[in-house]
Amino acid sequence: MIIDPREALNIIKPVLSDQIQQAGIDLTLDIIYRFKGSGVLDFDNSKRKIAETEIIEFKEYVDLNPGPYKIRFTEYFEIPNDTIGILFPRSTLLRNGCTINSGLFDPGFKGYGEVLLIAFNPIRLYKKARIAQIVLFKNDKSFQEYSGIYKKNI
Repeated sequence: MIIDPREALNIIKPVLSDQIQQAGIDLTLDIIYRFKGSGVLDFDNSKRKIAETEIIEFKEYVDLNPGPYKIRFTEYFEIPNDTIGILFPRSTLLRNGCTINSGLFDPGFKGYGEVLLIAFNPIRLYKKARIAQIVLFKNDKSFQEYSGIYKKNI
């Protein structure tokens, strides 16, 4: 069942009233990272390496050229063990030739969400721009709590 966004204010913080939508909560841009190196993935994570990044400094806004970027949201998550979050790009982002890709926000995840922003077209993004929406789903029983390396992504 979808959690009413007004009932999810203890899961995602801080949230302003303008961020509450009919079925989800808008998430805002805090930090943008540029990829500087390559990563490694394998089956059991014994060789896993996360690609090196650097912060793109900006005060009011930043102009991005086409390419991939990692972004971090302003909001902090404390996903309960009976809940998952699925993220969608806002339609205005899509209409400007950009999108966001995200993994599942797992039960038990605590931290700041980081996702992939892909700019297919140049775009200007302002600090705290609403660029994604998360929809939270509650199950009638608890899932196994997330225990991955991003558990406390702060």
